[in-house]
Order: sequence, then C-alpha cells, then structure tokens
Amino acid sequence: MATEQERHTSGPWFADLLNERREGGRFYVFITAKEQLVPICAVTSGVEGYGREEGRANARLIAAAPDLLKDGAFLADRLDELENDLLDDEVARQFHGHVAPALARFRAAIARATGEA
Repeated sequence: MATEQERHTSGPWFADLLNERREGGRFYVFITAKEQLVPICAVTSGVEGYGREEGRANARLIAAAPDLLKDGAFLADRLDELENDLLDDEVARQFHGHVAPALARFRAAIARATGEA
C-alpha cells in the first residue's frame, strides 16, 4: 500500500505485455503493481497516429515510473549534498554548470509526479 508521502501505488509496477488485449482494432496493455489483479492503468494503442509499438513503449515507461521517481530523487539528494564540493575547483564548476539546470528540471518533474507543483 502507498504511504501518505508517496500517494501512489507502491512499486514495482509491471507492463503486462504478454497479456495484451485487442478490442475493436485497439490494443490494451495493463500496468499492474506487484501481484495485484486490478490494473493501475491501461495503455491504448493501435488508433490513428498511435501505433502498437509506441503504446507498448509507453506502457514500459509508465511501469518504470515508481522506480524512476524513487531512484531519481535519491540521486538528486546526493547531488544536492555534493553541490558545495563541486564549486571548489574549475573542472567541478564546469560540471556543476551542466548538472545544475538538469537537476532543477528533475526536481520540477519530481514535484509534478508527487503533486507538489
């Protein structure tokens, strides 16, 4: 179950590509959590301009979301801890110049994913 802080179904999530369903020319891939029988969501593909392989790729990306959020937040926290050290020499300052904007965008994505934005 989700904690109050998570507010989403705990991972890992799985894209059930082996049990893809087809109805009326559309394909549905279901995203499930652990051994739950009820899907978290379904990804539709096979409609105009939205191919089956794109839908399957989207399902895999959605299924990876809890892990990406958890591990990405961990890495962002570690980079924040290293920020002062990065400013101590020229090479590190250049590296920081590339990392800082990406880290800010990533923090914004985490805020959107957790409902804090």
